[in-house]
Amino acid sequence: MIPPSSPSRRPWRVAVFAASLLLGACSVGFDVPLSVGGASDWQDGLTGYWKVEREGEEEAAVALIRKRDDGAFRLDLLGPDGGSFSADLGFASHGGRDYAILDFNSYEGFDPVEREINLIREQTVLGIPLLPSDASGFGVVLLRRKADEVRAYELNGKVVMKDLMHGPLAGTRFEGCDPELPNLTLDGPETESSTEASEMPKRLHWACIVQLGQEAALRAYLEARGDAIFYLDKPTRFTKLF
Repeated sequence: MIPPSSPSRRPWRVAVFAASLLLGACSVGFDVPLSVGGASDWQDGLTGYWKVEREGEEEAAVALIRKRDDGAFRLDLLGPDGGSFSADLGFASHGGRDYAILDFNSYEGFDPVEREINLIREQTVLGIPLLPSDASGFGVVLLRRKADEVRAYELNGKVVMKDLMHGPLAGTRFEGCDPELPNLTLDGPETESSTEASEMPKRLHWACIVQLGQEAALRAYLEARGDAIFYLDKPTRFTKLF
């Protein structure tokens, strides 16, 4: 992502796509995934090339969704500047909602400047590791599809972290979560908040892994909170190309 020695931003925001789609706006994941359900109608025609646009962004990326020999899906995303990322994903339905489940540990990113492929554990934001050490994490993205367009809604990490303290998740273990972390942005100018973050001890993590321990707990949480834990006003739109 953004190396700590270089506060300047890249020409395009492929890092933002990677962080938001894989980790959610505030980098919150769960230690267990939702089970990938059987094929459903909305998954038909999912493989292929898609135009990817974030709400409020002028430029677009191109994504390839492909199915591997073992039946799992792989998402490859390419930005206009040549930056890219790739990750395994599955699809699950629960409580009348459809979700994409992203495996953080399968992430591979290509930096066009450094000309190398990196794993997500090697990526940092202002010197803070994206994932806690030795943590397995899975992202949850709410999906809504209409014809050849899929809208993906990111997890609202601030709401989830508040739930860790005061809501349905109170008392649940977590790793790398800190509600006092400033609201950093990856593509804006350097701010007072980002300067503060760069001075934080390296033990703080940008990513937050919620330790639920079992899928039933994750399902119960998603059912209890519904749309409230997602950014419904900031969708990422996937429009089928071919």
